[in-house]
Amino acid sequence: MRLRVNRLELNPGYTAEKLLRAVAKRLRGKPGDLHNLKIVRRSIDARGGSPRLVLSVEVDTRGRQRGKLRDVQPVPPVKTYKKDITEEWHGNSPLVVGAGPAGLCAAYELARSGARPLLIERGEAAEMRTERVSEFWKKGVLDCESNVLYGEGGAGLFSDGKLTSRSKDRGRVRRFLEILVECGASEDILVDAEPHLGSDVLHKIVSNMRRRIIEMGGEVRFGVRL
Repeated sequence: MRLRVNRLELNPGYTAEKLLRAVAKRLRGKPGDLHNLKIVRRSIDARGGSPRLVLSVEVDTRGRQRGKLRDVQPVPPVKTYKKDITEEWHGNSPLVVGAGPAGLCAAYELARSGARPLLIERGEAAEMRTERVSEFWKKGVLDCESNVLYGEGGAGLFSDGKLTSRSKDRGRVRRFLEILVECGASEDILVDAEPHLGSDVLHKIVSNMRRRIIEMGGEVRFGVRL
C-alpha cells in the first residue's frame, strides 16, 4: 500500500536514515517495512526559532493502514498527460503562436507526440534577445520587436523564474515542471514548495526546449507575426 505522509518536521541537516525513522514513527511501524520512499514536497518553516524543513513523502508499506494516523493518507491515482499519438500524424502541422512558457510547452508536447508543430514568435531567440535587452539596459536603445516583453521565453525570461500557478490541475502543472527538468532545470523544483529557476539558467532552459522541439520534428520561426 502506498501512503502519503505530510508535515514531517526535520532539522535542515537530516540524513536519509533520520527521515526513514521519522516516517516509520508516524506510521507506527518499522523502517524495514517501508520501501520506495520519495520526497514529494519540501518547505522551510522559520517561525519560533530555529528553521525546520517540513516534508511530504510517499512510501510503500507492507500490510494495511491500521487506524487513522495523523497527516497520513493513501496516495490517489495520478493523472498522466504524457500520451503519445499512436498513429502516424497525417494532418497539417499544428500552429503554435508565441514562444512564452505556454507556447513552448505546447510545442514541446506536440513534437514529442509526433505532430511536427510549427512554433512562431514575434521576437528573437533567447540568445539574441539577451543581447538586445542588454543594449537596452546599458544604452536605452529599444528594439520594438525584441525586448524585455517580446521574444523567446516570454515576458518572464529576465525575472528570477519563480514558478507559481493558479491552476488546480496538479497533473498538468507537474508535467510542465518535468519538461523544465528534462531541459536542464534542477530536480529540486519537483519538490520545493516555492520553486524557482534562477535568472542565470532561465535562458539556457528555454534554448534547450527549442532545440528539443526541433530535434523531435518541430519547426521554430522567429521574427514572425500572425
